[in-house]
Amino acid sequence: MMEKTLTDTAKRSLTELRRLRGSVECMTRLTEGGDTRFEERLRRTKALLDATELALASLSDKQSDILREFYIDRHSDFIERICRRYDCSQSTVYRLKREALSAFATAMFGSLD
Repeated sequence: MMEKTLTDTAKRSLTELRRLRGSVECMTRLTEGGDTRFEERLRRTKALLDATELALASLSDKQSDILREFYIDRHSDFIERICRRYDCSQSTVYRLKREALSAFATAMFGSLD
């Protein structure tokens, strides 16, 4: 049960990455303009963004690429793109995604045991 919860949280972290980047840019402009209401929120958002990026960077290039295709830079033909890039079947892509997601969750939250 704990593993599923952490994996779901990891999925949300990846999915939110693009939005977080935009939020950081917006809040940074506001705080630089003298608006202090967003300073703590900006600090927390940057910390989450940094943790997510650090966890992605700890994965193999292939794992990171697959998670980026699935959750961050998703295109309409993302499965086919991964199949072509790694010369594998769709079922293999989904297996690789599960493995990469597990590695990402471990990098973000520690051991899933």
